[in-house]
Amino acid sequence: MYDITPFISAHPGGKKILRGAGKEASEMFQTYHKGVDPLKTILKSLIIGKLSSKEDHNYIPKSKYAGQNFLSPL
Repeated sequence: MYDITPFISAHPGGKKILRGAGKEASEMFQTYHKGVDPLKTILKSLIIGKLSSKEDHNYIPKSKYAGQNFLSPL
């Protein structure tokens, strides 16, 4: 999981980056950045946590944002 907030204004594609905000965007990332490893980009510095699966019962959040609902209406 990434907090892209600091990068939005610098993103070369402009606000297109927001299309992936709040959801799993790996496929979208690869559509625009074919074959690029996101961990070899600025995204490496924007990691705020790891999404857990139902099977991952030992997951410990790494971020103060963990558990917050980012998809709630403003």
